[in-house]
Amino acid sequence: MNEIQPAKTDLEKMKRNAAWKDVRNFLLRLILFIGLMYVFLTYVVGIARVPTDDMRPAFRFSDTVVYYRMQEMYKTRDVVYMVKDNAPLIGRIIGVPGDIIEILDSGSVRVNGNIVFEDYVYENTYPYVNDINYPVVLDADSYFILGDNRSLAYDSRAFGPVRRNEIQGVIILSFRRNNL
Repeated sequence: MNEIQPAKTDLEKMKRNAAWKDVRNFLLRLILFIGLMYVFLTYVVGIARVPTDDMRPAFRFSDTVVYYRMQEMYKTRDVVYMVKDNAPLIGRIIGVPGDIIEILDSGSVRVNGNIVFEDYVYENTYPYVNDINYPVVLDADSYFILGDNRSLAYDSRAFGPVRRNEIQGVIILSFRRNNL
């Protein structure tokens, strides 16, 4: 019965130290989480608002999209987020490096001599009146990108091929503004 009991102040100190350890561990985990999220959102994915109705009906103005930044190769039909002349845009890749693109007066798109069937486009594709001369031959670092809403889209028909470094990433997820 003569057990040595720690003084009451020693117990309080141990409890305080344990509480500080818990707080310190929480703060370290929080800082690690914030750091990982920063790296993830800066280098792996990006989040953006759809800036226009160029891709309607697939994407509408003000929808939120998540895009994957680490894509090395893009293929036709990929929908990408890009920045062209300091303006954020969304479009669908129609032509990849090495392709020959023609926009015909009849409202069709021809890639490498073949008319392209696009089941996601509901209107004809006419060339814009500008300095783009068809056929366009894409070099090793260029893509031809069109909006699905062909009558209103600001796309490669207006500004020409898009360089690889102007493409920020391929869209992997979309949230409708009314259904978020």
